[in-house]
Amino acid sequence: MKTARGAFRFTRRTLLGGMAAAAVIPGLRTARAQARDPRAGQPFTVGIEVGFVPFAFRRPNGELTGFSIDAAREIGRRLGRPSTEIIDVRFAEAFAGLFAGRFETFVGPVNITAARATQMLFSEGYFESGLGFLMARNAPDVRTLEDLRGKVIGVNRGSISDTWATENATRYGFTVERYNSNPDAVQAVLSNRAFANISETPVARYISTQQPALKFGFNIPTGTFLGYPFRLDDEAMRDAVDAVVESMKSDGFYSRTHQTYFGAPAEPGSIMVTPQPGRGQPNFAGYKAP
Repeated sequence: MKTARGAFRFTRRTLLGGMAAAAVIPGLRTARAQARDPRAGQPFTVGIEVGFVPFAFRRPNGELTGFSIDAAREIGRRLGRPSTEIIDVRFAEAFAGLFAGRFETFVGPVNITAARATQMLFSEGYFESGLGFLMARNAPDVRTLEDLRGKVIGVNRGSISDTWATENATRYGFTVERYNSNPDAVQAVLSNRAFANISETPVARYISTQQPALKFGFNIPTGTFLGYPFRLDDEAMRDAVDAVVESMKSDGFYSRTHQTYFGAPAEPGSIMVTPQPGRGQPNFAGYKAP
């Protein structure tokens, strides 16, 4: 992900009126998405791990908010759904919940990987990813991965951070401790049970600005993107959401939301503002060329 710190309304009646729809490209995409939505008229059900700031968290007054929460509600609105139902689920249980039909997609940060793309369909990417290290403010600086030798690294069980740490623990000589949520892994750093926490770079950077006892260590670029997963038999739903994602990129919704939660708009030319051709993320299983 680019490491910058980091809303619109269309109505079906307006878009389907007798006016020349080609004059409003984002609206045209939204109307087509609604026409293909296989669950039109039903609540839009999404899973997310609440507490994974700044993607999904509760304000002191109890309000549920965050980058992914705002995006999910906007997707539901543009699909023409009567409401968006947010289901709190740990990331480690996200895919099991998706496959069991508890929700239509998981909107928390999900990296699109080749292995995952053989098991589920993905929308096109909407956010460039990376792995960020979060450490205690007074911890020694880490300049290379070899500096992690002998250290304990805390990760959110089942996440891309867990995968990376598991694959690299022997090579760099660190120990992996897995927790049922990323806040638990962060707490392990605060209580000196872990030297560092690994999570998506924007998450690590955001936490470091909110928690004086922690600092952002360093970033590992992964060249991967966040996308919305769907069951393999739910292609029509994937395609409907994919079209809405394109409209949200084109009219700046994602960029404005990034400004709200990360302190800066999306970088020009990034995937957050650049619709991809076809349906899904190019070069991955499940992609449909235009």
